[in-house]
Amino acid sequence: MAGEVRVQPTPEESGENIQGAFYGLSDYVLWNGEVWETWDLAGNCSLYNLSPNGELFLIYTNESSDYEMVGQDDPRYDEKHPWKNWNIIPNGVHGRVSPVIYTGWVNLVPRWLEDRPNTKLIQFVEGKSQG
Repeated sequence: MAGEVRVQPTPEESGENIQGAFYGLSDYVLWNGEVWETWDLAGNCSLYNLSPNGELFLIYTNESSDYEMVGQDDPRYDEKHPWKNWNIIPNGVHGRVSPVIYTGWVNLVPRWLEDRPNTKLIQFVEGKSQG
């Protein structure tokens, strides 16, 4: 995979100002078994996969689960932790994977803050990484 992806210098190495790059919601990209963040795609917490062939796919899992709220009369109700009062119920609808036809540069940032200097800049042409 590393031979198929053109890795550019980080914005810090190239002298670019990245202060304005971190805004809105990030998307997540699964690449080489790791989760990376980016602000260069949809910006709505979507999950993408970069295949071993360098193709970019969107993993769409919306509407694959229903949610049930536990009422106050239910013994499972947790007054101190209201977010625990929601149950996720699979509804039988499976997610789908669809190709993303994207042309441009994507800056992948490691998910963990201590690894943030290790950014990767990847060029895509019609959904396929170049390199």
